[in-house]
Amino acid sequence: NLGLCLERLQQNSAAKKSLRKCLRIDSENAAALCGLGRILEDDSEAIDAFNKALAIDSDRLTALLGLSLRLRKINLHGQALAVARKAVSKWPGEISAELELAQTLLGAARNHEALRLYRKLVNSGLVSSALWFDIAGCYASLGKAPLADKWFQKALAQDPDNRSMRSGYLFMLAASCYRSKTATLRQLRGWERHPAIPIKPFTIASRRRRRKL
Repeated sequence: NLGLCLERLQQNSAAKKSLRKCLRIDSENAAALCGLGRILEDDSEAIDAFNKALAIDSDRLTALLGLSLRLRKINLHGQALAVARKAVSKWPGEISAELELAQTLLGAARNHEALRLYRKLVNSGLVSSALWFDIAGCYASLGKAPLADKWFQKALAQDPDNRSMRSGYLFMLAASCYRSKTATLRQLRGWERHPAIPIKPFTIASRRRRRKL
């Protein structure tokens, strides 16, 4: 319990020591394995911890979600999708499981399926800037920039100081526009103030004029 409390307080170094000590005494403590899996820096070690937890308790939600997250982090989208689907089937109606499945579908470029699930969560009454941001990502990946912008603005209105969300959206637009080679000037506003985005020359489309960036 001490290790899990330290993890929630983001004191990961102390949490790691406490959880490892717990596992030396009780190697089959699934909760400790899940806690350790969440804070380990090495993805393979974290995946091993979650798999050990699932070997002890195959239906443990935190282990399924943690494993799916780590698998998609290292681009094993097929495996991540199987784990996320299992979480949804074992825990029907659990919002965290459905969110993980939607994010996994988005990572696997199955944007239409992800969008259907995200819209289902919105219709259920869930209010979340992260959810709206992911919907914007779906629309951006589908090349529907106006709808992407609409959902991003909604997310930003709820969480205006989230710089990582703003940066992530700009990257999504950059990738989408680079694939299509065109973008409106309105979509590109703010890019010149974002030095992390490497913009290559391509054509910007405007109602009144076209020019080279």
